[in-house]
Amino acid sequence: MPISLAPKSDPCREELEKLEKEKAEIDQKAKSDAMTELRLGLGIFGLQTAGLMRLTFWELTWDVMEPICFFLASIYFIAGYLFLLNTSTNISFKSFFNRREILILIFLF
Repeated sequence: MPISLAPKSDPCREELEKLEKEKAEIDQKAKSDAMTELRLGLGIFGLQTAGLMRLTFWELTWDVMEPICFFLASIYFIAGYLFLLNTSTNISFKSFFNRREILILIFLF
C-alpha cells in the first residue's frame, strides 16, 4: 500500500518511513561508489594513453608501438563484446553505471 493511502495512525507507516529513509541512504552510497569507479576508470585510461604516447613519441617508434596498440584495442573490443553478450544492453556509460558488478567480473576472469 502506498504510504499516502495509509492512515496517519497506522503503526506500519512509521516503519515504512524509516525503511524508505534507509533505502535513500543506500541508493546515495551506491551512486557515490559507482561514480568513484567511473572516475577511477577514466584516470586509468588517461594514464594508459599518456604512457602509450610517451612510448610512441619519445622512447620507441610507431613501428614498435603499432602492434601493441592494435592488440590493446582488440582486447577492449572483446571486453565490450563480452559485456554486450552478458547484459544484452547497449554499451554506454549509463549501462556501465547500472551494471558495474558485471564489468568487475568480466575483467577478473
